[in-house]
Amino acid sequence: MAWLGRFGTWVFTIWYIQVLLAIAGAAQTPGTLRWESPIEGKCYACPTVGPDGVIYIATHTNGGILYKFRGEDGSLLDSRFIPGTVEHSPALDDQGRLFLVTLKGIKSPSNPLPSLPLCMCLDAETLATIWTTTLANGSDNTPILGNNRVYTGLVSDPRTPTPFVGQHYYALNADTGAVTIDMFVEGWGASPGVIDQNGRIFFGVEDLSNHPTPFTTTPAEIWPGVFYALQPADPPDPATPTLAWPKFHANGECGSPVSCASGVIFATCRDGNLYGFSAETGEIRFQRNLGAPSTTGVTIGRDTLSGHLLLYTGTQSIEYTPGSGSRFMCIELDGSLEGAIRWNHQAPGGMSFGNAALDDLGNVYYTTTLGILTARTPGGSLLWTYTLPGGGDPTKSLGGIGGPTILDDGTIVSSSNGGKLVALWGNGNHLADDAPWPKYKHDLRNTSNVNTPIRPASSTEISGWRLY
Repeated sequence: MAWLGRFGTWVFTIWYIQVLLAIAGAAQTPGTLRWESPIEGKCYACPTVGPDGVIYIATHTNGGILYKFRGEDGSLLDSRFIPGTVEHSPALDDQGRLFLVTLKGIKSPSNPLPSLPLCMCLDAETLATIWTTTLANGSDNTPILGNNRVYTGLVSDPRTPTPFVGQHYYALNADTGAVTIDMFVEGWGASPGVIDQNGRIFFGVEDLSNHPTPFTTTPAEIWPGVFYALQPADPPDPATPTLAWPKFHANGECGSPVSCASGVIFATCRDGNLYGFSAETGEIRFQRNLGAPSTTGVTIGRDTLSGHLLLYTGTQSIEYTPGSGSRFMCIELDGSLEGAIRWNHQAPGGMSFGNAALDDLGNVYYTTTLGILTARTPGGSLLWTYTLPGGGDPTKSLGGIGGPTILDDGTIVSSSNGGKLVALWGNGNHLADDAPWPKYKHDLRNTSNVNTPIRPASSTEISGWRLY
């Protein structure tokens, strides 16, 4: 009866394998925690990811610390103090250089450095400073990279005694930090622009110049806005860069992250519209009234059957049209001027700065101002929600509002206001690299440049990159 013993062993082995697979499956249930890592300070930013899967994140209020984590398990690789706080994402170039901008904010008590208004270039391997350039005021923006230049706007805050001090937009030499553009703009440049395939730079600002004084700062305050398009060449005079087309003036702040697809530049506005401008001429090719103000970026996918572009964005809790506030939606570009709403859903607390992220299966992930991370199918059906640390409480909102990113194994990673960087099991395999603009700032390295690979296949594609 030796065969029975062998049979029993096989039965036990098969049962044991099934148990292990069940445990592994349970551990990888989408929307459940994969790992979380402690960070000090509030964090609004969308994580920046290198071609080797290393994650970079910097903290804002009560922080001022730059972190470097291993993507596989969230283990801390390195950290350093920053001379100021950082509200949004660092940007990583193809030479292994990390760029960020700082605010003169409230840092961690453990941070001994002064709070300074800087643009910084650091070595991504060692986090050592390569250069710093002092700005006219702090920046709550995030650098965009292209033309071997670093572009950013500044804070121009009406709540301060010097509201006009930040009316600058900069371009800096990426190698040296030397200023190549320092132009007057009408106001606060709070969100990243975009660099198109021809190197042109597009961005929006608030317009303090055409707003009556004294300033008011109620939550419902809607400021005018201005949208810019610049030619890529360095101007002879840094104060007068060449416009690609005339400035566009809006009745609301042009303060959202900008995106680009098929030669059209997309941006929401707090006048309640989502605009699509021709990159060549500035002509309005698309305009959708969202019924509520928006500072949310436009994530761009594509319908697999029709080939139509799909725009994912959201609105704030303020309403122009009843029922239009606090929404997240998908709009199909069907050939009409305003497109067609495919689906839209309530977004608890409303949407804010940042973008949704698309995976390779068309699932979409986004964060509301209450710190609730939500996943939906391509058709808009709810997959799951996850309350981020510090989320769910209106007094502790805004954590993770830059939106999540998606690692190359499908893991969803988000910042939070609860002292944690969080990684969740996702529903897809990786970021949608066949989508024109699948996340905040376009690509894993957060460059906002359409010429940057969305997700490099390997670190060997990155010239000068160092493996860890």
